[in-house]
Amino acid sequence: MSANDESKEGLVISDLVVGYGKNQVIHGISLEVKQGSRVALLGANGAGKTTLLQTISGVMRPKSGTVTFEGDQLANQTASQIVKRGVIQVPEGRRVFPNLTVLENLRIAAYGHRDRLEAGLERVFAAYPILRERTQQPAGLLSGGQQQMLALGRAIIAQPKLLLLDEMSLGLAPILVKEFYAALPEVFSGDLTTLIVEQNAKMAISVADYVYVLRNGEISAQGTSQMFQEDDDLLHEGYLGVRTKGAKP
Repeated sequence: MSANDESKEGLVISDLVVGYGKNQVIHGISLEVKQGSRVALLGANGAGKTTLLQTISGVMRPKSGTVTFEGDQLANQTASQIVKRGVIQVPEGRRVFPNLTVLENLRIAAYGHRDRLEAGLERVFAAYPILRERTQQPAGLLSGGQQQMLALGRAIIAQPKLLLLDEMSLGLAPILVKEFYAALPEVFSGDLTTLIVEQNAKMAISVADYVYVLRNGEISAQGTSQMFQEDDDLLHEGYLGVRTKGAKP
């Protein structure tokens, strides 16, 4: 494979082991998010989903295994270096800076890239006009849906190549979550690679190209979104480790 071919690779995780001290959380998993694709990572609480995202983002260090994006090893880079590489995470619970205004929150996303700010703000306000009206309002006073808009707005300004979405549906009405996912291709320009971590399994499957199910730190099921849509029992088996024909997860 040539260097040019390697640069077109998406996210590739191989034999990854991650833990806290002696407590191992991720047990040698391998998965791939091809460039420009959307992959859903599903699993119950405690399955290791957030730990995996933190490892990709550089917040945690793996005990062994590799994490590469566009052919570059991420596991030996700092979180700030990984962000500069174009890997942007929208964390669980949105985590805006509540005491800063909407505009201040958005400006933070352009730190180190001030040239992106003006055009980025216009893209954010075009996608979410309510944020233009609330630029001077403290982010903590926004509704849950508006805070999610702000969190996605920060990611828009950061211009991600790889977008990591952690439980975007948390605390939001299903219709609003559906609207957020439907609008992602429009608000993020370019050939965006996306890893979606969700407990709302049906929603994630409906917007993904490929699906992995994580159980107890191991990949317990995987396949195309069509496979999961056609066979509900595949998801049931991935979550519980048992296959009961006709069971609904």
